[in-house]
Amino acid sequence: MSGIVVAGFLYGYSAFVLHDVMSLVVLPLIWVALFVLGCRWFMTRPYRVLVLSAAALAVWFVAMLGWVA
Repeated sequence: MSGIVVAGFLYGYSAFVLHDVMSLVVLPLIWVALFVLGCRWFMTRPYRVLVLSAAALAVWFVAMLGWVA
């Protein structure tokens, strides 16, 4: 779960850096969805939460490449 929380800082700060209304709405909503899924899986499927943390960083990286390019 700490990986998803750390990814939350990336999602939040990059939304403000991009100065795009779409990124101000979409990026935090994506992170909230990943966080809720991580909370639901935390006790029942802990190894999937590790993969979800890596997926959160990968989604952020792809979103940055898409918005910047």
